[in-house]
Amino acid sequence: MAGESGHTPMGGVSAFNCRNCGGQVNLLAPGQTLSAACIHCGAVADLTDPNFHVISQAREKMTRKPLFELGSKAKFEGRQWIVIGYMARRVREFGFDWEEYLLFNPYHGFRFLANAYGHWSWIKMVQDLPINEYKAATVSYKGKGFKKLNAGKAEVMYVLGEFYWQVAVGDVADTADFVSPPQMLSRELESGGLIWSLGTYIEPQDVATAFGVERKTLPAKRNVGANQPNPHRHNLNRVKPFWLVGIAITVVMGLVLNGMAPNKVVFDQNYNFPILEDTVTQAFTLDGGMHNVEIGVEDLSKVSNHWIEFAGELHSLTTNMSYDVVVPVEYYEGYDDGHWVEGAHSNTFRLDDIPDGEYELVGSISSDTTGQVNVRVMRGVPTYGNLLIVLVLLSIYPVLLFFKGQAFEKKRQE
Repeated sequence: MAGESGHTPMGGVSAFNCRNCGGQVNLLAPGQTLSAACIHCGAVADLTDPNFHVISQAREKMTRKPLFELGSKAKFEGRQWIVIGYMARRVREFGFDWEEYLLFNPYHGFRFLANAYGHWSWIKMVQDLPINEYKAATVSYKGKGFKKLNAGKAEVMYVLGEFYWQVAVGDVADTADFVSPPQMLSRELESGGLIWSLGTYIEPQDVATAFGVERKTLPAKRNVGANQPNPHRHNLNRVKPFWLVGIAITVVMGLVLNGMAPNKVVFDQNYNFPILEDTVTQAFTLDGGMHNVEIGVEDLSKVSNHWIEFAGELHSLTTNMSYDVVVPVEYYEGYDDGHWVEGAHSNTFRLDDIPDGEYELVGSISSDTTGQVNVRVMRGVPTYGNLLIVLVLLSIYPVLLFFKGQAFEKKRQE
């Protein structure tokens, strides 16, 4: 896109003969445009000159065929527009090509419809210029931030039809694009001055509907569009309220349930170890309904570089059921490029869903040294493992959407 020229278009002329090939050129917006590219040979004529002299010759044969022919009508913004111009452009530094259709409405002026690899944008010039430093990485427009995506020199490769400025094949403009999907601000700087335009992403189906054609006649999307909305971030924003509510409910319920747990000591006894043969503790009572039981072993001697193991069973005197229990305790330390520690002086073993009743511990304590340990039995110990599992399960989909969104944005930069 380029800015308006200081020249004045000729009025009262709706057709002329091309000075390059002699073919007739019919104007679609007479009195509104400054240049026209011949549909027969591609030569661009100056509509401000009574002789319609040629501004530029076509650099390639008329082999390009626009998706929408000149004179095609489409409905955007609830209004009818007519296609009066077509332009193909390229940023050579990136090998990036796109095409622009110039649309005209006698009451609402000009708009551009741009297509870049199957991604479409509806574009209009902006008069209230964005707040921007020339080399800044961001732009502010109407209180909204736009992030710089790319910059380069855009060259006009092909023109067809009419334009409201004097365009010529080979024209080059310094361009920069700033995005805040679904919108994109584009800055163009050339001899005619500085121009800003605002583009809004349009789905191909909406473009097809506007022109009354089938979607399959339009090119398929390739890669990620410059201002294409991120569907993964959209979905994340959609599920985020439900996710946060689920997290809050899970945390509150987990804290309440754990707060209601008995967390009661039902047996606490010190022993000298090793105890090579099974010993039987005094009986203790488990009550309060179905809860877990945690057996803890702590090395009171704080022995280093040795191990201890309690092995036995929790035996129910009420039902005669037994539950295997193994509690290893290991603690090692040394110096190897600094002090290192492995293990701990205590450990626990938990049994879930143990019914009420009278119980005893039966077992032995093995070790490669001697000392004293404490054996403790707790009823209804608060546990947060299930809470953590639920939180992880709740977060799988939002986290997946987050990383998909990050990958989508990375492709946008490519």
